Amino acid sequence: MNEYKMEMTITCATGDADHFYNTVLMIAKGFEIGVVESKLGPILQNTPSTARASKPERPQKTNMDMKEAAAFLNLSKQTLYKYTSEATIPHFKVGNRTLFKVSELEEWLEDHRVKSHG
Repeated sequence: MNEYKMEMTITCATGDADHFYNTVLMIAKGFEIGVVESKLGPILQNTPSTARASKPERPQKTNMDMKEAAAFLNLSKQTLYKYTSEATIPHFKVGNRTLFKVSELEEWLEDHRVKSHG
């Protein structure tokens, strides 16, 4: 029986130990999986349990483009263009792009809320 040696470096950008483990197992498909699992065991044991239990939170998006803002507000892009040209809705320009801060859109929605009578 021939013995082959393979070395590789795998970087997991998400910092999620389970994702890393599954990636290595997928790469090792066709190799003796038990050997790979036995080598990964000590790595996973040294990983904080919180990293294995839950995925890291992604930062919430703070800005939206015209298409995203229209979908968020449930408006057509044409209506949103009209509101920006009339300065009815808070927005800012970066070059030729019109952008919206999510927090300002949420505040704008709250300011335009019609309260029910009852």
